[in-house]
Parts: sequence; C-alpha cells; structure tokens
Amino acid sequence: MAAYRYRQVSNCAGFSLVELIIVVGIIGIISGIATFGFNNWKNKSTVESLIRQMASDLNEVRVRALTKKMRHSITLNANSYVFKYYSSEAYSSATELTANGVIIPGGTHVVSYPLQKTPGTNYNGEVCEIDERGLFVTTTDCTIFTSGMATPRATVFLGNGGANYGSFNCLALYMVRVNVGKQSTSGATCDDQ
Repeated sequence: MAAYRYRQVSNCAGFSLVELIIVVGIIGIISGIATFGFNNWKNKSTVESLIRQMASDLNEVRVRALTKKMRHSITLNANSYVFKYYSSEAYSSATELTANGVIIPGGTHVVSYPLQKTPGTNYNGEVCEIDERGLFVTTTDCTIFTSGMATPRATVFLGNGGANYGSFNCLALYMVRVNVGKQSTSGATCDDQ
C-alpha cells in the first residue's frame, strides 16, 4: 500500500483581504484618471473635427460658387448650418436670401456645439453670401466686423464649453478666405493668424 504523506499547508497560499482592497483601489484610481483623460480627448477631437468640417465645407462651397458662376450662401443657426445656391436673380437682403434659393444636396449640417456669433450669443438664421467669384460679400448679417480684406466678415465661436477644448475652436470668415483659430482668452476674438 502506498503511504500517503500529509503536507502542512501554510497560510501564505493566497491574497489577504487588505491586499485585494489595495489593488482594487489602485485600479479604481487609474481608471478614473483614464476616464477623465479620455473625455477630454473626446471633447477636443469633437471640437477640432467640427471646425475642420465647417472650414472644409465653406471652402468647398466657395469653389463651387466660383466654378459654377453662381451665388451661394450659408445660413448659420445655433445647431446647424445650411448652404444654398441662387439663380441669376438679385436678392439684396438677408430676408430675401433666406426665403429664396435652393438648398445644396447634402448642404444641411447639424452640429454638436451651438454656433455663436459672439461668445454667449447664438446665431439665429444669419446669412452670409458668397458671390460668383467665391468671395464673401457684405450682407446685413455678415458685417459683424468692419469691411475690408484684413478683417473677418463673420466669426463662428462654439458654445457650451466648445471654447475650452481643441488647438483650434473658432472660424474667421474673411472676404477671400476661411481661417481656423483659437478663441482668445478674453473670448471676444478668434486668433487665427
């Protein structure tokens, strides 16, 4: 018969409750830091993506206006922006531009942060016109700043904390270009230079 030997089992075979609590606490702290970092990264990515997309859309419509020799416009609302094109009729006011024109297929874009003309003041159907040469022209809604090539016709800021994220978080619409920029610390300008 085989003789069985009995071994003495020591108490060091597993983890103590205190060790498990410490490890769970460390994991909780690390996951909390990672979640905070991930949320900041996600917000930064969303803001920069929105500004890049708007700048790209505006430049695309400017090129479209130039190549098709047709007037276009962008209507800025708090939660969206819409591109339209116009036939040869001459509409002189923002009201006429809003009431007429044809929305470009795929030209309506919903945004995740409110679009603001100045920090704290949302856009509400303001229209900026792009002429046949692809230039932003002066309209009643698009003369927030003085006219001229060196000053923007309009500025687009992001509300609901959008200014707190991203390397760039605003747009400056000039007569001949669209620039992305960073909202100034005072909040009143888009530092796009």
